[in-house]
Amino acid sequence: MDINKVNINNLVSLWETVGDSFQNMTGGKGFSYCQVPGSEWPNRLWFHGEGYKKETLKAAIETVRSTSVPLSVSYWGKESDTFQSAMEAEGFVKKSGQIGMSLRLEQEFKSLGRIRLRRVDSEHDARLWSEIYPKSFGYTISAATLLKTKGSILYYLIYLDEHPIGTVIVYPTENVIGIHGLGILPQFRKQGFAEETMGILINNALHHNIKWATLQSSSMGKNMYLKLGFTEDFLMTTYKMFDL
Repeated sequence: MDINKVNINNLVSLWETVGDSFQNMTGGKGFSYCQVPGSEWPNRLWFHGEGYKKETLKAAIETVRSTSVPLSVSYWGKESDTFQSAMEAEGFVKKSGQIGMSLRLEQEFKSLGRIRLRRVDSEHDARLWSEIYPKSFGYTISAATLLKTKGSILYYLIYLDEHPIGTVIVYPTENVIGIHGLGILPQFRKQGFAEETMGILINNALHHNIKWATLQSSSMGKNMYLKLGFTEDFLMTTYKMFDL
């Protein structure tokens, strides 16, 4: 199994699910994009493995400039240096870099029992989740997005006693769980709650006979995942137009 392809397919399917729920998902030759009014996520364009081709890049730039909702551009192609130069020449700046990571699920993690995960299933929970999320990531995912997609995307609030202290998204595809948006409020960090959350998610996946977990990590967060046994597989770079 090509785990890089599985990881990317999980992420792309997540974006597509959100875009489709708002009837704002567009696929075409060379790239696709989705946009969600009133939210900062996913609102992006991605290439079908050929972003460095001049004609594809030109069409993508025209799309980014013409949409009413600002779009980021994500890329994980092998010719990243060439592509980055081409993007910068066309007025894009690097927004972020994330590391695609994966773990074959084979053994359970010991539970400390300090936290619990509560699945978002009401408007109240969706609003609370949407308020907490940007405190970790600096951008918003609207409550409307959660309410429209909670049937196929699992959104969880992380609770310590009766206090919500973080968020996480789980998106299952085939024999994989994609773990996204894991964030702990600043005042509760460096206490092992993110690792404990991962342990709960991995143990639950094992109980459902799921074989792999995938995610995309920042360079700052990757050490935690490496300690859990994840491997570094590829680099995903996200760009934005400097004048948008």
